[in-house]
Amino acid sequence: MKTPTVMTMLGALALVACASASEVVPLGNSQYMVTGNAHGQGMGGHSLIEATKKAGEYCAGQHKAVNVVKSTTDGNVVWSQEVSQVTFTCN
Repeated sequence: MKTPTVMTMLGALALVACASASEVVPLGNSQYMVTGNAHGQGMGGHSLIEATKKAGEYCAGQHKAVNVVKSTTDGNVVWSQEVSQVTFTCN
């Protein structure tokens, strides 16, 4: 039986993709923060999408609209993970 090569295994790992967001954290002064994470092929930008979506859901639960104050994104989805932080208010 032939054993899988390193490239075959890396290719299989690249197909595993995931994106998620943390719980919303109150920062004070009516501001909140949420962190999004994404990794895997084709997931670039999804950490910000997930974080922004979570912020919107949080504000919608209060019958308010989300207002993004600041967002940052670091990392690389292929080699490690992409991380986005969104600071927001609900208006």
